[in-house]
Amino acid sequence: MLEEIFISLIVLFLLPIFPMSLATNFLLSKLKGLTLLFVLTTIFFLGALLLNSFENKTLIEVISILALFSTLFYALRLVSVSNAYNYLLFYYSTIAGFAWLWKSINGEMLMFFIAFILPIVGFGLLINFLDKQFGTTYFKAFKGLGTVMPRFSILFIISVVALILTPYFPGFRIFVEEIVHFDIYYLIVIAISWLFISWSGITMIEKLIYGVTQRKVHYRDLSGGLTAFIILIYLIGAAIGILFMEVNLG
Repeated sequence: MLEEIFISLIVLFLLPIFPMSLATNFLLSKLKGLTLLFVLTTIFFLGALLLNSFENKTLIEVISILALFSTLFYALRLVSVSNAYNYLLFYYSTIAGFAWLWKSINGEMLMFFIAFILPIVGFGLLINFLDKQFGTTYFKAFKGLGTVMPRFSILFIISVVALILTPYFPGFRIFVEEIVHFDIYYLIVIAISWLFISWSGITMIEKLIYGVTQRKVHYRDLSGGLTAFIILIYLIGAAIGILFMEVNLG
């Protein structure tokens, strides 16, 4: 029993829910760029791997209830975020809650990891590109990128849409197939969380892509190679998403 509790505590910091997420996000906030993306991918994978083999159903059920409200909290935080790196961290904390809910209905955790990590990687590469070019990822520093960085803007919109849609699939299975295992209030919280995620993504697109450019600097668009690489990530992600739906919703 002590070993199971110890493992669950480790996973709670790897797939963080509130308040453990405060420590995880604090440490991750010290990182930027590709280093942040690498570390985030690593802890996500390790968390999914450990949670996949964790079989204490009572403990998982208790934690999943706490994770539900942690997801709602961080989904709400996404609406008011002003920095793309913070958006990435809060988004990870949001889907970490979904991971515990997914495990509570015996969902396959490695498939969950693959489905979620590809949109995260695409988004991470794009905000790293912004940070390297402008030295900041604060939304107030950008406006009207759609007119000066068309390749970036198209891929950014696709990336945000992917971030919005991916949580829908585990949420839909929980809502449709496992409704007998959850009180209706839990399902309402899941739906509200997804609406906040959608709202935050649409707001972020509006802030960065539309409007008139504010900074009198040279705008450099994505290179052909990086554009092709990110497109490949999204194509693989789309294929994984279809497989995810067929396996878990079909």
